[in-house]
Amino acid sequence: MAGLLFTSFPTRPAGALDAVRTYGVWLARSRTATWHLHPWHSDLGLLVRFPAEDAPLWSEGIVLALAGAGVTAGWSAR
Repeated sequence: MAGLLFTSFPTRPAGALDAVRTYGVWLARSRTATWHLHPWHSDLGLLVRFPAEDAPLWSEGIVLALAGAGVTAGWSAR
C-alpha cells in the first residue's frame, strides 16, 4: 500500500526512491545544525504574534484556542 502511495498509483515510480532519499537530506541537516537555535518558547511566540509587516495580530489564534480546549477537555475527563 505504501508503495502505491509513494509512486502515485504507479504513475511516478521515482517516488519510491524519493521516499528513501529524503532521509539523506535530514541526516545531513542533523549533523550540521545545532541542537536548538531558539529557546523553547519561540514557536509559541510565533503562534501568538507573527512578526511580519502585514500579519494580523492573532494570525494563529484559532490554533491556540483549539489547543487550549483540547488540553482542558483532556484533563477534565479524568
